Amino acid sequence: MVNNRFAPLIGFRPKSYSLVYSEDLVSGILAVACSEEAIGQAYFVADPEVHSGKELLLAMEEALGKTSWKPRLPEFLVLGLAAANSLIAPFLPKPPILNLQKVKELLPDRWVVGTDKLRKEVGYVCPTSLSKGIRDTARWYQKKGWL
Repeated sequence: MVNNRFAPLIGFRPKSYSLVYSEDLVSGILAVACSEEAIGQAYFVADPEVHSGKELLLAMEEALGKTSWKPRLPEFLVLGLAAANSLIAPFLPKPPILNLQKVKELLPDRWVVGTDKLRKEVGYVCPTSLSKGIRDTARWYQKKGWL
């Protein structure tokens, strides 16, 4: 959506997210697999810094070298648009970006996990910054022709 210069923020409350760069996830899984301390345990692998939805959009804009219009849209409006998209999806050549399943993921105010246990027991902390992870991901998407 940032690539098309229209990236609305959903709702009027701030949203917070835990994110993980794919290479950090693989490294975290390997660190857990190689740790005696981790046997029988469960961990969350994510950047220990929690990011806002607006921060995420700004990082995407920086990575793509574009600015986008970021209006705040009421949740009911986004739900309505998603429902309409879901109804017309079978008649479209490509699935719409916004659908009811995606909106269910976007509506909660917090998608946040704790990474302290991973750091304390395994000694692993995701090293990739938000800006680098978004920049590398955007380049990969461009290389694949998805952007």
